[in-house]
Order: sequence, then C-alpha cells, then structure tokens
Amino acid sequence: MPAGQEGSSAHNILIADLPANTSYKNLLPYISERNISENLLALFFGIFSIRKAGESLSLRYSMTPETELNQVAAMQMDNSLPLFAENHGLTKRESEVLRLLLEGKDNQNIASAMGVSMGTVKAHLNHIYGKVGIKTRQELKERFWGE
Repeated sequence: MPAGQEGSSAHNILIADLPANTSYKNLLPYISERNISENLLALFFGIFSIRKAGESLSLRYSMTPETELNQVAAMQMDNSLPLFAENHGLTKRESEVLRLLLEGKDNQNIASAMGVSMGTVKAHLNHIYGKVGIKTRQELKERFWGE
C-alpha cells in the first residue's frame, strides 16, 4: 500500500495504461474472422429472411381461416346440402359428415362432434367419395361448391 493509506478502508482500483502505440481499432468489438463483404452478405440474407418470415406471418393472420364460414357461405351450404345429398344418394349421417367437413373440421373433430369413432368417420367419408366419384377431400369440396 502506498504511504499514507495504511489502515484506511479505501479500495484500490487498478487502472492499466495502454501503450502509446495501441490502436483504438483493436478495442472495437470484433464481429468474426470474415471480411467485410462476407459480413454484409450475411447481414443482407438475415434481413431478407426476417422480412419474408414477417410477410408470411402477416398473410396468415390477415386472411380469415378456412374453418370459419361467413354467413353467406353458411346459408348457401344450408340450401345446397340437401340437394347435393339427394343427387348423390347420401344418407342422413353422410350428409352430417359432409356438413362438418365443409365447415373445415378434420376427422378427429368430426368424430367428436358426432360422438362416433374415427373409423366410423373414415367409413362415411369413403362412402361419400365413392358415391360422388372422387378420391380426395379437396375434390369433394370443389365438387360441392361447383354444383
């Protein structure tokens, strides 16, 4: 301890003097071992990716979900479903499955809403596909809304 500070409770702080030839550039944060053009390219791709992800997410939330039918579509479905079922020889249960499918429900939600098993829903869907003459859920939706 320096003379005169013996017994005092002062804290000693060590301050290092930088050599005179030290450049301040060495004190700046070092990004990586890439050159500046590589850093700019990485920054460009990072910004580009974030913007594209933001656009994708904003589109997802700006469109109404497929599962929610608006009132006009619901009224049209109520009017068209009995005629469609009659034209294709669908039973009452198959018509109920078709209605839930058109509302955007998946097989599990259809089974829960009807109080039946998944196998029963799949069997009804296979019967509907056979009677209408199609093979996929999307084709069924297109056929229903196209007629």
